[in-house]
Amino acid sequence: MGPGGGPPPPPAWLTVVGVVGHVRAQGLEVEAGEQVYTPYAQGPRPLASFAMRTQAEPLRLAAEARRAVWSVDPELPVEKMRTMQEIVEQSFAGLRSYAVLLALFAAVALVLAAVGVYGVIAYSVAQRAQEIGVRVAMGAQRGQVLRLVIRQGLALAALGIGLGLALAFWSSRYLESLLFGVGSADIVTFATVTMLLLGLCLLATYLPARRATLVDPVVALRAE
Repeated sequence: MGPGGGPPPPPAWLTVVGVVGHVRAQGLEVEAGEQVYTPYAQGPRPLASFAMRTQAEPLRLAAEARRAVWSVDPELPVEKMRTMQEIVEQSFAGLRSYAVLLALFAAVALVLAAVGVYGVIAYSVAQRAQEIGVRVAMGAQRGQVLRLVIRQGLALAALGIGLGLALAFWSSRYLESLLFGVGSADIVTFATVTMLLLGLCLLATYLPARRATLVDPVVALRAE
């Protein structure tokens, strides 16, 4: 509505002199929208920001920047002089806290998974001590027993990793707000995590498998 409740005045004609890329001016987690840049002389505002590109340390030029502004108007206040790195780090502060928290939970989950695999395989080896002793007494080599236990442990680990990857792909869209420049279904990340989990599961399986090769067949047959 215009003055006095009448119709709004017609918009002023503007001449487009260039097109620039999108900028996430409201934060990295906010999708960039359409923006229009107009000359300050044609649309003055109570607040204004200036960006300077320098070759030297930016804050060393703070005094010269103030003098340049005051040479135009000595009464203009100059506040909040920050480097671009500080601005970017401040915009990341909240998201970085979430990322660190998620990383801590992931590390704890990884340790618990390794301990769980070790506990399951160790219990299985203890329950099958007699069977393994009989196998050794009947001519099974230590390496065969080792491969048998490791193969069974890795089969269980592969099943768990497969289910975990499926859930990760399904829930990855909820993490898109924390990702920048990386897709929520990044293949390299999923492959790296899979190899890390397999390595930990292999280590957690090798220890009880190694213990299985030390089963005394005489003791196992006597128990039978």
